[in-house]
Amino acid sequence: MGGKREIRCNNCLQWTLWQGNLYDRCLHCGNYLEKEAFTKEVEKNILKQVRIEKDRFIIKEDDSNYIRNFKRTGQFFRKILYYFQVAFLAFISFLLWLISLMAG
Repeated sequence: MGGKREIRCNNCLQWTLWQGNLYDRCLHCGNYLEKEAFTKEVEKNILKQVRIEKDRFIIKEDDSNYIRNFKRTGQFFRKILYYFQVAFLAFISFLLWLISLMAG
């Protein structure tokens, strides 16, 4: 967003400067000006971190060399499978487009 604007704080009802950022705080009471958006962003970051921690192929510091190599291989095959799925979807889409083009 552009420059500075004023917005009314939901907590203290005072007018305060707002730059349109998620982390902007009220100059009077110190609360976040956009609590809902800030809370959603924090929850999204926490869920992302939990997903990363639950991942079986994340290499941890206490893993042995055998486990590290196994996890690297798993990460590699996961990427290969992902790109295969994308290529397959593109191929099927191309075939459907070609069939609809030939049908007239």
